[in-house]
Amino acid sequence: MKSMTINHTVRNGEYYSLKGVKLTASALTLNAADLVSPVASRSVATVTLEQCFIGAKSTITMVGGGPAIELLKLNGSTTNNGRIDIRAGGPGSGTRTGTTYAEIHIGTGAGGARFENRGVIGESDGNNKFSSLNIVAEAGNATFINNGKINPTTINIDADMLGHGTIVFAVPEKTIRGVSQIANTSHVEVDRKVGSGQLFDMTNDGSLTIGDLKEFRGAIKGFGGSHDTGLFPTVPAPYNPGVTQDWLYLRNTVVTDLSYNGTAYGGSLTVKGAGGALGSIHMIGDYRNAHFSFANGSGDTPTATISLAA
Repeated sequence: MKSMTINHTVRNGEYYSLKGVKLTASALTLNAADLVSPVASRSVATVTLEQCFIGAKSTITMVGGGPAIELLKLNGSTTNNGRIDIRAGGPGSGTRTGTTYAEIHIGTGAGGARFENRGVIGESDGNNKFSSLNIVAEAGNATFINNGKINPTTINIDADMLGHGTIVFAVPEKTIRGVSQIANTSHVEVDRKVGSGQLFDMTNDGSLTIGDLKEFRGAIKGFGGSHDTGLFPTVPAPYNPGVTQDWLYLRNTVVTDLSYNGTAYGGSLTVKGAGGALGSIHMIGDYRNAHFSFANGSGDTPTATISLAA
């Protein structure tokens, strides 16, 4: 594998491709919303990496502002040992403001494409509230191996997720020009298999949607009730936008009962339906005296909601 140092920006409508390269001390930027060219409703900046290695001192930055899309396509076996930043544009950045829509597509390869994250995916300081990331397996045998850290704002993972890594929910505060803004929480959705080595750290509040409870083996830490961030101390509940709440959403699930069994260090939350146990969720922490509640949705694909009473 050839080592290269690359400093390059891929703008609206541009396509950049690398194969069999180790990126060392590189800075590769995708910016479909760069004002150098007009921003259309489907503006896309695309980078394709095949059989590549992103070194520890290298950064791929996906920056923009809606409705532009930054697309990173990964073919073969590609590893991130550095950082993939998802950032919003802002005044003075040369980009539009608004949500950054980033896509990481795990494509094709002999025996199935494989993307391993050993570094960081998300905002570098964990305090970005304007990014949306989709990690998608384009082929059924494509795999996402998270052995690093993901700190998202909004993320959907439509791929089998294995390995031993952490998903850290974003800090529920955004400071803009020195002023604290409305509390925002992370929204994470996992649609496919999740291995037992994945830790979802919800200490900073947010919601987790589980698409397939029977295939979910991950652990949840920091799940709690309502939390006052202190951003709006004079606003009473329940109208205070600074008060956040953790939620679990179970797709295609109708719950009849919940039961918890554990110790001071953790345990198992069993989800029951009309036919018995539907699955269980590994909780880290002391929930022996906690009261888990649920509510069922309606329709052909109901979603059950689980929360924790204060």
